Amino acid sequence: MNRADELVLIPAAGRVPEGILAFSSLSCSAMIPVAGRPVIHWTLHYLRSLGFRRFALAVPQRGLFVEDYVDAVFGRDAEISFLVPSADRGLGGTVLELAEAAEGGSALVVLGDTHFELADPSILETEDAFVLVERVEDSYRWCVAEIDDADRITGLHDKEPDLPGPLDALIGVYRFPDLVELREVARAAMTATTGPRLEMAAVLRGLAERRPIRAVRAGKWLDCGNPDRQASSHRSLLQARAFNEIDIDPVLGTLVKRSR
Repeated sequence: MNRADELVLIPAAGRVPEGILAFSSLSCSAMIPVAGRPVIHWTLHYLRSLGFRRFALAVPQRGLFVEDYVDAVFGRDAEISFLVPSADRGLGGTVLELAEAAEGGSALVVLGDTHFELADPSILETEDAFVLVERVEDSYRWCVAEIDDADRITGLHDKEPDLPGPLDALIGVYRFPDLVELREVARAAMTATTGPRLEMAAVLRGLAERRPIRAVRAGKWLDCGNPDRQASSHRSLLQARAFNEIDIDPVLGTLVKRSR
């Protein structure tokens, strides 16, 4: 599948959560270990299987191991660039800087600590703007979407507590069919914001004023950036590797694998 004009933007410049730092000295969220390899490995491996070959990663600083790892494992058959954001202006600000530095037709934004799979990859063949969503239990941790009967987003609630269920949360995968349009709506949202940080909800609200945004259920979602979800992420990936029995300590993150 030829995706020569499509670009994947991967913001991974934010701080690694304290709960994960307690067991490691990671300096980049894309290097959070899951099932024996950093989460960026699983993400890039899957995206390459879909035909993507152009990737731009935002990292906290240059010279980190994440650059060596990604170049060594994927650099031979992929075009990969790295960018350090000029300031901490939130996820939306990082996506804006990645988009400003890039050239291409469409852009798929994937958070550096999130692994996913599409339930139906043919959606990438459309001109639709979409975000991946999944059901969650609590609203204060997520950007929760209001969705109409046609699966279009009609409202966003960014980390608001005590919202009534059912709750459909954005999981960190956003498809923008026009990179130029992404730049325009992100610039406008940055200009309109009253604080130093720009969140993705503001960028998506600007996009929704121009075109419908579809809410698409993920085929698979591993949220590796939250310590309480890391154990289930280990389990999901390891079970796909045909082990007969897996015991995972959710506190220490250790595992014992038994197979025939």
